[in-house]
Amino acid sequence: MILLFALSLLPAAAALLCISCDNPHEATAPANPHSGRTLARSCGSGATSQVPPIADCGDSTSRSDPLIDDFEDGDLSSHVADGRRGQWYVFTDNSDGCIELRLDPAASNVLHARGEGFSAWGAAFGLSLKWDAARAKNCLYDASPYAGVRFRARGNASLRLALGTKASTFTSLGGSCPDNEGCYDQFGRALSLASEWQTFQVDFCSLAQEGWGTTLRAFAPNELVQLNFLIRSTSPFDVWIDDVEFVPRADNTPSTCSASCPLDQLPAGIAYDPAETPKLGGAPGLSLFTFEQQTPECGPLVRRYLTYVPEALQQANGAPILLLLPGTSSDAESMHQFMTGQRFVELAARDGFAVVYANAAPGSSTVAERPNGGRFSLDGSDNSQVDDVEYLKLIVEDMTERGLVSGQNPLYLAGHSIGGGLALEAAMRDPQRYRGIAAIMPFDGVGPRSPRLSTQYSLERVLLAFTRDDPDLPTGYHALLAPLAGEWSAALGMTTAKPAPQQLEDRVVEGHGYSGDNATALRTRDSHAKRMDYTDPDSPRAVRVLEFDRAGHFWPMQDPYEDDALLAKYGFRNQDVNMSDQIWEFFRSSPKL
Repeated sequence: MILLFALSLLPAAAALLCISCDNPHEATAPANPHSGRTLARSCGSGATSQVPPIADCGDSTSRSDPLIDDFEDGDLSSHVADGRRGQWYVFTDNSDGCIELRLDPAASNVLHARGEGFSAWGAAFGLSLKWDAARAKNCLYDASPYAGVRFRARGNASLRLALGTKASTFTSLGGSCPDNEGCYDQFGRALSLASEWQTFQVDFCSLAQEGWGTTLRAFAPNELVQLNFLIRSTSPFDVWIDDVEFVPRADNTPSTCSASCPLDQLPAGIAYDPAETPKLGGAPGLSLFTFEQQTPECGPLVRRYLTYVPEALQQANGAPILLLLPGTSSDAESMHQFMTGQRFVELAARDGFAVVYANAAPGSSTVAERPNGGRFSLDGSDNSQVDDVEYLKLIVEDMTERGLVSGQNPLYLAGHSIGGGLALEAAMRDPQRYRGIAAIMPFDGVGPRSPRLSTQYSLERVLLAFTRDDPDLPTGYHALLAPLAGEWSAALGMTTAKPAPQQLEDRVVEGHGYSGDNATALRTRDSHAKRMDYTDPDSPRAVRVLEFDRAGHFWPMQDPYEDDALLAKYGFRNQDVNMSDQIWEFFRSSPKL
């Protein structure tokens, strides 16, 4: 039996994407994870065994032996001590890759994980800490006498140590987290491996969630369930670990409770160079700029943005500014070229406005194809080191200091995937700042937040675009997005607004001629779109929804570039509309533009 036994998920990560980039995949478990093995292997979607529940089995054992496993016993069962007993397992992102876990006798019995062929976030291996074979349940393990976990590791990929607790386990399985995919955002820490062995000490007080899932209560070491090592890599990887142990509180080793900084979380082999940009094929006026943003504990972080200011605009002009926010692992350049097809440059030159392509901070979601990309933080929960709502303000301040704009310009936001989530978040946190927002295929956390009714918004236009059963968002996520239009309408004081639906012309049969057999590509062929406008005769404001049936996750546009790998993950994007035109025409219909 393939050993897949975990309640730990990651957002998907791809070179040009977005969330969920925010879309986790459920890991599965064997019926009895305590059967001794010398090899675990998983390929493709893996096993489908049921995840076992957890239980409070009582704990009266001493804490005299901190060793978790040194692998000298020659199997994949953990060291048995102090009530601990478990089995090493593997799990994957459910793409077509394979991971193999074996003991390496040539290296004095260390644990070796090797894998390749993954196209989402990668693969992982882990250990159940206290298995009750009689009841077929995981028991809670009390690790509160310890300060953290220590181990040796080397390899060619980044590693995230993540600890599963009762708080991150579904309530249906005996945990305290309401059943949803956000529970898989476990407390952990990202680590950079090298070809040489290093000793890592990860203190419990340094653990943090990544910020894409449900906000859990404070980490509870007395309610541990599992210990997972997540390998974020879509390239072939080899990772070795050894001598895994708890750190006694009496240990004299210095504490490692410093913040986990963005650059520390970069995957192995990726160098952040914010001043570098690929050739942009460029229109005059397209420029890259950088500035420093202060962080609470990590010092200044260099941030970047790409801007287009038409030549016809004067210095320090008061023209509108449209800020565009890319999805996870994407960057400013790919938002300009690949995602929107450079259309906003054409619109800006025609109508006289400035375009800014923002760029998330570097971190664990950065990929080799886009070494300056990253993932926006919706609420500053990623160790509280990066505030992306503040970053958007700093962009305009930097443009003002450079004399590109006056600083009194009307501001508009449009974001894709988690960039769409950030657009919604920025409007709620800074309600007087923006005239219009557009959230395209947005990921706004596991449960999107509703705007407060009592807030005085400056917004004149709100546009939401989403697709039913988006292949890169959690299952059924469109049902969570659908109510937002009415909620924004009410928050903007449009008390009598009701949606007026209109079916848009189906101009293109997306995927016509496709001869492949990928399920995602097949179910996103020939998508349709309808538009619903919320208007109020007593208000100049408007809310618009574009709802797509069967469309892929990417930005709708005509004649996009789509290769087989992109189609397999994100599907055919809708080509009946050009989303860039839809956004700008909707924004410019505002009386205040």
